[in-house]
Amino acid sequence: MEPEKKLSRFLPARWVFWRELRKCRRAEEELRKTAPPNTRESDSNGSLYEYQRESLDLFQIRRSLITNNYRRKADALCVPMPDFAEEGMWERLENDYTGRTTCTLTTVGERATITIIREAEKHKREVKAFWLTWVTGTGGILIGVISVWPK
Repeated sequence: MEPEKKLSRFLPARWVFWRELRKCRRAEEELRKTAPPNTRESDSNGSLYEYQRESLDLFQIRRSLITNNYRRKADALCVPMPDFAEEGMWERLENDYTGRTTCTLTTVGERATITIIREAEKHKREVKAFWLTWVTGTGGILIGVISVWPK
């Protein structure tokens, strides 16, 4: 097993996601720099086909990384992801070149998932703030009682 994969098991999932997304974006930039011209010659020698295949493959990888990150966040907060049956929330990306098919969130699905995650995070913060206020108030009462206690 590669040392990088061994190390990634011990890193937080957020860091692994950022690293993988950065690698994917770098690969997309490198691919754009080497894009063949849109001519008959590049089409006939297969370089345009290869560029389209690699571009679609990287797009599919990036979309699945983003979807898996939202899925991880929703699981951590114990909130549901949008239902597969809902219209416009999910899309099936099929790569005809590699035969790989993935189901990813659409932009509408991403917005809905972000809204759900933010609501859950807000609720979690409000609960913590309530308990912090309660504990701080109780501590203040105890300090006040101790300070006026006769010696």
